[in-house]
Amino acid sequence: MIESSYRCSKVRHRPRSPRFEIRDSRCGLRNPLFTFILAVTCICALTTAADELRMTKIVFRSMSPDTAPDSFGAEPKTLTRAGDKDWTLYRVSNKYWRIEGAPDPAGGIHTLRITREPDAWVINLLDNTARHIIDPGPTFFARLPIISTLKSNGQPDPNKEFQDLEFGNEVRFFRLHKARDLGRRKVEEKDCNALAIKSGAREVTLLLDPDTSKPVEMDVTKDGKPDFSIRYLSYETDLPFDPSLFEPPQGLKITESK
Repeated sequence: MIESSYRCSKVRHRPRSPRFEIRDSRCGLRNPLFTFILAVTCICALTTAADELRMTKIVFRSMSPDTAPDSFGAEPKTLTRAGDKDWTLYRVSNKYWRIEGAPDPAGGIHTLRITREPDAWVINLLDNTARHIIDPGPTFFARLPIISTLKSNGQPDPNKEFQDLEFGNEVRFFRLHKARDLGRRKVEEKDCNALAIKSGAREVTLLLDPDTSKPVEMDVTKDGKPDFSIRYLSYETDLPFDPSLFEPPQGLKITESK
């Protein structure tokens, strides 16, 4: 809000065209030109804020020791956020994510999950049904944890060290937690830089492309045995924000969930 620096006075003015009439709010005067400029400024500010949002797109495959190479779960998919075996994931700041899996006709499901805080939708594209959930707050953060396990009430979280390890912040997490440098390891004949963090029964190893410093694979072990791995098929950052990705498709039969 802009206020003028002078006070009102009872000075008689020459009549002016209403189009260019400038008046101070404390005098009860109107200023159409100023109102128009203020509106344009607000619109430009909102547009600039949207332009500053950038997307991360990750296509990855989740692998576990009991997944057969030719099974449905081993097929590559593209995500906007993670959920089951294979996905494509889009993430924007801590407010938006979208995840889509490949169609599974045998199981009768084609999962699409969209979060646009405080709203979230869990969608089955095969039958056009969806559940709509509203985040009750008071904080509104769209999270994408890579390691998430249920724990008994009152029991310590065995994975607390990794609670902030999410899709989209893998490299930053390992740098902040001063991961051990394991040197080079191969992923499909490609030499990668390996970093590791161990806490409790779990150890997580992140393998990075030495040229781009982007994730190639993440291996998770528990009690010294393989638990699961994430193979990053593509990892794109700093993409233009596309708000349409975070809108549910038209024509859905939506059920409200508490």
